[in-house]
Amino acid sequence: MSAEHRLAAWAAATALLFGLAGPGSAYGQEATPARELALPPLPPQLAPAADATAPWNADLRALRDRLTDPLRVPQADGRALLPATVGSAPCPVADALPEPLALSDAVAAALCLNPQWRASAAAVQVQAAGVGEARAAYLPRVNLGLGRLRTATSYPDMEGADSAAWGTTRQATANWRVWDFGARSANLGLADRLLEAALANRDATLQRLLGDLTSRYYDAQTARAAERAQQEAVALARNSHASALRREARGAAAAIDTLQARSALAKAELMLARSRGQTRQAQAELVHAIGLPAASVLVLPDTLDTMRPDDPGELSLWLTEVQQHHPAVAAARAQVEAARARADATRAEGLPTLDLNGSWYANGYPNQGLSSLRTRVATMGLTLSIPLFEGWSRDYKLKGAQAQVAQAEAGLQQALGQAAFDVAKAHDGTQAALAGLRHADELLDAARAAHESAGRRYERGVGDITELLNTQGAYNEARYERLRTLAEWHAARLVLLAAAGVLNTVDARQTPTLPR
Repeated sequence: MSAEHRLAAWAAATALLFGLAGPGSAYGQEATPARELALPPLPPQLAPAADATAPWNADLRALRDRLTDPLRVPQADGRALLPATVGSAPCPVADALPEPLALSDAVAAALCLNPQWRASAAAVQVQAAGVGEARAAYLPRVNLGLGRLRTATSYPDMEGADSAAWGTTRQATANWRVWDFGARSANLGLADRLLEAALANRDATLQRLLGDLTSRYYDAQTARAAERAQQEAVALARNSHASALRREARGAAAAIDTLQARSALAKAELMLARSRGQTRQAQAELVHAIGLPAASVLVLPDTLDTMRPDDPGELSLWLTEVQQHHPAVAAARAQVEAARARADATRAEGLPTLDLNGSWYANGYPNQGLSSLRTRVATMGLTLSIPLFEGWSRDYKLKGAQAQVAQAEAGLQQALGQAAFDVAKAHDGTQAALAGLRHADELLDAARAAHESAGRRYERGVGDITELLNTQGAYNEARYERLRTLAEWHAARLVLLAAAGVLNTVDARQTPTLPR
């Protein structure tokens, strides 16, 4: 028989052996987690060949899955909730990040490097293992033992009668709980609810990280854009200073005009130096949010994306979405169900249990001497255990479990209130940013026209330096307000999506509308 056929035979035998361990009717339970997540892929050196036409390939894959996870516990590889733009490549380093760094690239790096995200993904694995442990309680326990003993017998009153012998003892025991009045079922339900809570917490962590990272990204990009705007302000101030020098040279302006223009230029250069410091500070906060080394330098786009602003819609619709689908609320609901399942499990653990026991011993029993003769002992029977008195500990455990239910219900109310508050605050911020963006456009157009008119008037000798510098300052301020309100709009719309728990993409052009 070839190696492939032998592996196929082993796969079929293993599948038959572990068939009793599958979910569903074997436990009287369904696979309760609502989201079946893909198993993590094997390393390339362990992956089977890609020849899908070979029938034994499917058997090898089934064998691998059964040996890796014989109880078919839903797994989560930490990438199931990542956006489509985030692949399975190794975590990037600062030198390997694209330039300029887009928001989607920043999110991809943060979800790979951020310790909070990795901790939430590991928590899902912990709870998935708990589900496997709860399912394993439905299977029998089998133990084997082997001992090598020396038994020496001494007779002080009989000279020459002492004896010594070497021997081997062997034993096998099996125990299978066949009835427990719902304790295992309650523990399995508890494990399932905790897994659902871990999945929802991971969703909430994702939304929180995306919202925080989005705000920091646009803060850094706004600071960079403001720096470039300040550079243009310096250029305008230099032009005004040069114009004042030309007019003074022609005798058309006094020296005070040149000094005022020189003062405006110095102030613009001072503001540029401050703007550069704010840019470095905002980039440092973004580097920390991503999880990169503190000395990393990021290159962001020089300009903010322009897009048609859309109204976020009625607040009541967002609040309804929060109550029904927000990850933090879903996690709190799962904690309530877990607390109730824990109370059921605590109550069921105080009920009788029925076990099927079997034992086989050869040449004696464990922790005893060798039998004088070769022996074989086999026993089989049923054991009914009835808890009668536990010092009232069961009552106190049940009271504690019921108090945990009340605590979880209070946590659910708190989560609902906090989520609604965050959405209402983000909704108001989005509407304010939308209104500010419209007014900022009008302000910029008016300030630009006023500055151009003042420049022409000053060159013709009609206007004075004060008018020119005032309109120049107003124009610089209008450009900065336009940049700031545009960044506020970008950040506010994505923060609203994150607060509502529906930020499922890192597309920088996603509009703040509810999913249909």
